[in-house]
Amino acid sequence: VQKLTQNIYSNEAQLQSQWFNALMGRIFLSLQQTDTLNKYIWDKIYKKLLKINKPGFLDDFTIEKVDVGDSIPLITNPKLIGLKPEGHLEVGMDLTYNGNLNVIISTKVNINLGSRFKPREVTVKVSVKVKKVIGPLIVIMKQPPSNRLWYAFTKEPIMDLDIEPVVSSSRLSYGVITNAIKSKFADAIKESLVVPYMDDIVIYNTEKELYRGGIWEHHSHDDAD
Repeated sequence: VQKLTQNIYSNEAQLQSQWFNALMGRIFLSLQQTDTLNKYIWDKIYKKLLKINKPGFLDDFTIEKVDVGDSIPLITNPKLIGLKPEGHLEVGMDLTYNGNLNVIISTKVNINLGSRFKPREVTVKVSVKVKKVIGPLIVIMKQPPSNRLWYAFTKEPIMDLDIEPVVSSSRLSYGVITNAIKSKFADAIKESLVVPYMDDIVIYNTEKELYRGGIWEHHSHDDAD
């Protein structure tokens, strides 16, 4: 609560969105230690990891642990970009995150020192901490029957990622590995969260619906007759 209070009173830019940040921050504090929030973040990160184009010496990434951090992203300078008669909505804001989301991932490193040495595979585990993300964000809700919010940075955000080794089955230099992972994480952000690429938040689950991907009017079989 102390960090949330400090953040929402940190500067004058907070005045327009202070109530919203306080509300969302308070909800986060209630959910912070729950499996529900952990799984949601886990799933989001997992989908991003699947799309990362890894260098040849790295195997697939496996998530070992997720720590959701100590705060949520804060928004300032919210503005309505447009609301069209058919319902298409666009809003803009500046986003600042310093919540220290931490993900421990493992992967295998393929080591090949040349023809005179036998290639070997080494398991490594690294901690990826998101210390800071700052950038302008756009949020879009398409016209009905859309069941989700779309969001993305309008330009590449400022990011501070801290990547450190956790454990390894062998002594090896982590410099090349951590730099490669850091670069690939930055690329993943650009390729999924910077316009024209966007991510989404589902506000109405349609997994069990006959018609997917939107909020549709329900009809009984009698209505169909």
